Amino acid sequence: MRIDLNSDLGEGFGPWDMGDDAQILSIVTSANIACGGHAGDPETMFRTLSLAHDKGVSVGAHPGYADPIGFGRRVIPMSLDEITRMCAAQIGALQGVAALVGVPVAYVKPHGALATLPQGIVPWPMPSWLPFTGSTDMAVLRSPAPRPNTRPVRQA
Repeated sequence: MRIDLNSDLGEGFGPWDMGDDAQILSIVTSANIACGGHAGDPETMFRTLSLAHDKGVSVGAHPGYADPIGFGRRVIPMSLDEITRMCAAQIGALQGVAALVGVPVAYVKPHGALATLPQGIVPWPMPSWLPFTGSTDMAVLRSPAPRPNTRPVRQA
């Protein structure tokens, strides 16, 4: 049996680090890399992706609501189309930086409140992401159950 030990990483901004990504990357087998919504920026993504590449750790995009003050844990009223575009922009940003490092982005794991939206509101996985990601086999990891206080997205 193979067990995947996974962690959310790259959640700092610029010179501000959140956690010891290098140490965590020495024990995990996959890393969800923040890609600019709740946390992360190009340099943080580059550093984290480079460390993951050097340690042979699989990486995934970790998009979240554009809510750095609330760390992506608050639901921001948005239509499904707006959520799709927001996620596409973040996933694309990580894919661009990952291409510079030479590491593939293997999956998507939504962050915080975005990950816990009820299945009927946001249908994970979002098929509209697939053409953008360039992969029809990119997995989408999802939390098993939404938080009870989650509010629906705004109707378009």
